[in-house]
Amino acid sequence: MSKYSQFNEEEVLKEIFDKIGTTDRFAVEIGCLPDYKFSNIKALVDEGWQGLFIDKEASGGVNAEFITAENINDIFQKYDLPQIFDLLSIDIDGNDFWVWKALIAAPRVVVIEYNRHKEGEAVNDYDPNWIWKNNNNFGASKDALVKLATEKGYTLFAENESNLFFIYGKTGK
Repeated sequence: MSKYSQFNEEEVLKEIFDKIGTTDRFAVEIGCLPDYKFSNIKALVDEGWQGLFIDKEASGGVNAEFITAENINDIFQKYDLPQIFDLLSIDIDGNDFWVWKALIAAPRVVVIEYNRHKEGEAVNDYDPNWIWKNNNNFGASKDALVKLATEKGYTLFAENESNLFFIYGKTGK
């Protein structure tokens, strides 16, 4: 049973790290509600992981940054984030694909929101000022994200109603 995550992401992440182990137990979550509702990494932080929470609005332990494809690498540098670390979660309701595509860092595991209503390799056009309008017109399809992941050296490990879970290298399914 998940403590914070929406669709059992905590359990899937436990399964992944039980399989591949951890290196630094460091996680970054881009797109985090102020009360950690639907957080993919908060349970890990509660268990002793180091974590950085980023969202467009700050509150509590969440750092305020409006993430774009143009600034993602500068944000990683600003917070002195390593190039390789255990876990990245991206859930910014729209530009997830473009942000991951632009990211230079190579986390071992990436959890990323996808749009299950999109078919084929569909991706919304990039708009750095994108704000989700609470509808189904957002983000990228599973196929588009799997293709991007493959290009970046990742393998699909699992999926749920909202997220895809990728592992760097050939340790996936």
